[in-house]
Amino acid sequence: KDNDRGKDNDKGPEPIPAGKLELNKSVAFDKSGTVRFGHKLGPLTVNEVVIRNMPTSGEIADAVRSDPNDNSRPKFQLGISNKGDVKYAIAAVVRLESADGTVLYSCDRKDSVDRHADNDHTSMCGMFSSVKTREWPKIAQVRVMLTAKPD
Repeated sequence: KDNDRGKDNDKGPEPIPAGKLELNKSVAFDKSGTVRFGHKLGPLTVNEVVIRNMPTSGEIADAVRSDPNDNSRPKFQLGISNKGDVKYAIAAVVRLESADGTVLYSCDRKDSVDRHADNDHTSMCGMFSSVKTREWPKIAQVRVMLTAKPD
C-alpha cells in the first residue's frame, strides 16, 4: 500500500508495472527557441524541444500595439533518442508555462521512436493551439509530459 515510488516525477524516470516509461519535467524556456533537456527515460533520451516560427521581439511589440487577436501558429519539434532494442509508442504533451505553472500554450502528439535511433534522433512535431503572440514574453518554462510503451 505504501509503495507508490513511481508517482513522484522529480525522482527520475522509473519503469512502472505496466511496462511504461513516464516523464514529467519542466526546464527554463530559452528565448532562442531551443530548449535542451538531456533527460534519460530508460533507454530513451529526451534531447531537446525546438520551437519554430517563434515571434521576434518586434513582432510581439507590434502585436501588443496593433492586434490584440493575433494568432500566430508556432510549432515544436521534440527530439528523442532510443538506444534500446525495442520500438516505443510515444504520447507527448508539450506545454509552455508561466513561472507559476499557468499553461499558456499546449500541444499533444502521438508517434513512435524506432529501436537504436541514437544516431539521428526521432523528431516529433506538433503545432501549438490558440497561440497569442502577446503572451510569449510571459513564457518562463517548457514542460514535457511523455509516456512511452514498447510497441
